[in-house]
Amino acid sequence: MKKFPEDPENWNPIQLLNQMKPGIQYIETQISLCPSIFHVSFKTGDLFFLGQGSLKKEAKMNCCIAAIKYFYGFDFHAIEDDYSFTKK
Repeated sequence: MKKFPEDPENWNPIQLLNQMKPGIQYIETQISLCPSIFHVSFKTGDLFFLGQGSLKKEAKMNCCIAAIKYFYGFDFHAIEDDYSFTKK
């Protein structure tokens, strides 16, 4: 496990979580067709994280944001523009 970066707001949440906790196995489920609703989840130990969105990528990002907030105390939703993450 690596050290949590000092500038997490400059990372994509999916990429950051995969760097911090390599080997996560995500489960993708389409809940509804019209409108499209996807759930993406993963389990680590006794903890279960779930994200929802109208696109798989959005659901995965929300799942990762929830896990990062839990494990590292950083809330991507507190940033003005949630989807302005830059790639590293």
